[in-house]
Amino acid sequence: TTTGIAPIISYGVRITKKMVIRAGFQPGIGMKTINYNKLIFGDQIARGSGVPTIEDPTRSKVYFDFATGFLLYSESFWVGTSFFHLTGSNESLFKFGASELPIKYSVHGGMKVPLNEDESDDKKKKFLSPAFNYRAQQDFDQFDVGLYYTQFVFNVGLWYRGIPLLKRYAQGYANNDALAIIIGMQADRLNIGYIFDITISRLATLSHGAHEVTLSY
Repeated sequence: TTTGIAPIISYGVRITKKMVIRAGFQPGIGMKTINYNKLIFGDQIARGSGVPTIEDPTRSKVYFDFATGFLLYSESFWVGTSFFHLTGSNESLFKFGASELPIKYSVHGGMKVPLNEDESDDKKKKFLSPAFNYRAQQDFDQFDVGLYYTQFVFNVGLWYRGIPLLKRYAQGYANNDALAIIIGMQADRLNIGYIFDITISRLATLSHGAHEVTLSY
């Protein structure tokens, strides 16, 4: 069982009339527990069934974790970066073992492009919003790229996850993951969205996609 408690704290500063820079901080505590009664170790098999293991693991681990990020944005663009597990905490469940959490980082951004800039009626204004999010941790990385179409309170979008023909740890193996179809509605400060993930990796024959409903205020 893995449990995390990590409040997010952020503070923004307006650097021009139209541009804001915001910094975020996420101190947290991670807790891992394991029930070894549900596991069988090699030494138990070698010495016969029903005997206790000679392994000496701990049953729980508590560690401090920390993340931070920065975002520069205006009404027409945003770009930012974030870093997770900066403390390199040891999450090993063995008393004398070491399993440090590797740093994970991301770079993300996008822009909002008006399609009919001269339109004065807010209900008829149309926008295209390309966006991206690249993230990596040790040898693993992933690139998300998407496009939204927005008119008044409605928006639809399409995202692709993966890096075609490039996998850091297995060259020549396609890094395709999924396509995501997004439908959303925004009214004042309330956002409601529906997302359907279509698996396009080799897991496509086993996975039938995933549904997600979001509600934010």
